[in-house]
Amino acid sequence: MRVEIVLPDQHFIDSSPQEVMSEMKLHHALFLFQQGKISIGAACELADINIYDFMTVCYKYQIPIMSYAGNELEEEIQNALKIGEYAHHCG
Repeated sequence: MRVEIVLPDQHFIDSSPQEVMSEMKLHHALFLFQQGKISIGAACELADINIYDFMTVCYKYQIPIMSYAGNELEEEIQNALKIGEYAHHCG
């Protein structure tokens, strides 16, 4: 998809058109990822950056890279504890 946006030049004196486009793509990818509309892989593809750089930007803007719905996190913790107890008794 190609989108054309006209922006006033005075707001981008120190930026090239490519820099503005990259920043807009990154922020749109962050927004969609934060809203849960795209995966982290899709966000990286949209922003045209690798996953490590994307996670760094998420950290900068305090966007969690993992989220759990309902009691999923508690279930994961309980499963990890059970595995730990089992390993402790077997070892």
